[in-house]
Amino acid sequence: MSLSLERLMCVLSIASSGLCTYLFFAFATAGRLKLPGSDVYTRSPLYVANKYNVDNDPSQSMVSIAWPITLLSNLLASICLYKICKTRNIFPPVFYFTWSAGSILSGVWTFTFDRELHLISAVLVGMICVFAPIQLYTGVKTYHKKQQDMSDKLKWGLERVVFDSLGIMMTWTFTAMTSTLTYAIAYQYSYHLEKPVLRAWPGRDVAVVAGTLLYTGAQLLWIAYDMIIYPKYTSCLRSVYPMTSFCSLGLFFSNYDSGNGMNYHNLAYLVLGLNATFFFILRDKLKGKVQNSAIYYENKKMD
Repeated sequence: MSLSLERLMCVLSIASSGLCTYLFFAFATAGRLKLPGSDVYTRSPLYVANKYNVDNDPSQSMVSIAWPITLLSNLLASICLYKICKTRNIFPPVFYFTWSAGSILSGVWTFTFDRELHLISAVLVGMICVFAPIQLYTGVKTYHKKQQDMSDKLKWGLERVVFDSLGIMMTWTFTAMTSTLTYAIAYQYSYHLEKPVLRAWPGRDVAVVAGTLLYTGAQLLWIAYDMIIYPKYTSCLRSVYPMTSFCSLGLFFSNYDSGNGMNYHNLAYLVLGLNATFFFILRDKLKGKVQNSAIYYENKKMD
């Protein structure tokens, strides 16, 4: 890909990230701030979340922290990447395509969630859950092929700004998918009703279990990739574990009811949060042991 084409795709990434950030901000402040275009939203995220009662939904406090961190870091990363691409080629087209597509789909999600179209919302977030790992894998694989010719400043910019932002975005996307999938499975379309209608089957409890299993599977899959499958590639990603810890513990505190005590959903997210914290603290040591073991068994086979 030519340098001019990559810069153009960077511009598209910036535009899509900026539009997505604006739509989320307009959606979050709907009914309070009269921003241009905000009148297209009929509900606020808090209203919709309060209407549909599930046991794995992030609280308003959690969302008010996660959305700015995720969206603004993603926008900053796209701007940083544009500055880098002024002088050299970095990534292939698929990296930028998935970036722009994910941002556009996220923006569309604000409209479907506002209209309580939870099945469509789940499809949109599911597509982003596919795009995000593809983008991250493409990015880190390309980075490891080219990093020998990069300066320390360039490496720092890609690792600490671009990749960390993408790691945050991927983690939050799977967190959002947890509750979005639960809504889609548990409830019928109820936009025109004051109270939502539960599906006779599979029901809310099964839906919450499905969302929790999805989130658990995503975390276990990341640990497998990070520690066993692609430990070399993932070594430049430092934001996934702390963001996973925040999201898991956030879901625990968002849904824990001290009056009713802890249920198995609370316990699952507490364990996942502590697990992510454990890997975050001991990650380098554990990766070193895994790599040493791999080298040992490889040498043993050669003998």
